[in-house]
Amino acid sequence: MSLKSNKDKGTGLSFWKYALGATVLIVLVLLVIPAGSIPSWVKSGFEIRSQERQMESCREEIDALTSRIRDLSSNKDSLEKFAREQFGFTLPGEDVYKEE
Repeated sequence: MSLKSNKDKGTGLSFWKYALGATVLIVLVLLVIPAGSIPSWVKSGFEIRSQERQMESCREEIDALTSRIRDLSSNKDSLEKFAREQFGFTLPGEDVYKEE
């Protein structure tokens, strides 16, 4: 019976060692890292990802506009069509009819 009780004490003692070690570790982490920093890191990570997606969208739009500028600069007919459609430009003596 004394062997069995020593075995039970050893098991209980090892549990308390792990519990004490975990508690000390958690307390050290809480002392080193300020309480608000982990949520702010997570929030900042989400914000960074959102801004990166927005930047990629803006880059794509810039590329499309740059291509459009290149096309309008190199082709007089496309420039004339663009001016007529977007701004209602006409040549002298032309009549313009708008459809609504």
